[in-house]
Amino acid sequence: MPAGRMAKRRVSEILRYRFEDGLGHKAISYRVGAAPSTVRETLRLAGTAGLADWTIERIGREASAIGPDAALLCQKILADRPHPEQWFRT
Repeated sequence: MPAGRMAKRRVSEILRYRFEDGLGHKAISYRVGAAPSTVRETLRLAGTAGLADWTIERIGREASAIGPDAALLCQKILADRPHPEQWFRT
């Protein structure tokens, strides 16, 4: 029987450990309680979806391209919500 879907929070933790802390698959799997193959597949799917490219700097650049109000709102959201899983939804 296939495993159920992974919680959004766990996916966010995997991305944070990989791209902010620079950890490898085994270290990430130990910290989040998932198999290394699950971590590897999650990172592959995140790269395919383009999630790995969205850094704080890129979010700021994209918001600035929209306009000064969008950039200000983006800065406020990022300052008020330090957790990566809260960056993607408002």
